[in-house]
Amino acid sequence: MLARSVQKDAFTSDGWHFGGEQIDTGRYRLADNVRAFGIRAGYGASSRYSPAAEASLTLYVRDGEYLRSVLEGLLTYSV
Repeated sequence: MLARSVQKDAFTSDGWHFGGEQIDTGRYRLADNVRAFGIRAGYGASSRYSPAAEASLTLYVRDGEYLRSVLEGLLTYSV
């Protein structure tokens, strides 16, 4: 194992359906020798009268044997 992170209750939802998460392997270069990867989370509300959806992005970098978040919950999509 290269690095790990444990985040209790990392995904929470208040009235929205949690649609799942995806690993984003985009090349997020934060500095010359610092590269991040992302976790995208999707949420939705399936109401006939007001359907809605959102997606957010959290970026992580390796910090020794652990992963550290450097950006949390950036809203990347909203309807």
